[in-house]
Amino acid sequence: MYAWRKNVFKISDKSILAKLGKYTYGLYLIHTICISLFIKIGSKYEMNWIIITLLSFVSTVIFSALSYHFFEKQFLKLKN
Repeated sequence: MYAWRKNVFKISDKSILAKLGKYTYGLYLIHTICISLFIKIGSKYEMNWIIITLLSFVSTVIFSALSYHFFEKQFLKLKN
């Protein structure tokens, strides 16, 4: 039989990746909207692609967190 080994790549619960893990559904849903929005704004105001990328990322994380706390979390409470 196969010997199951302990996973050597453990992500701490305090890391940024673990904290963002709560918002993955919101990140999945919202990222295309934010990217499209900032590409349009960036092309209108001739922004650098790095600025567009940073604004897209930051806004996606913010909106995902808000979405989680105001919507998703409330529906998860109904599950119990």
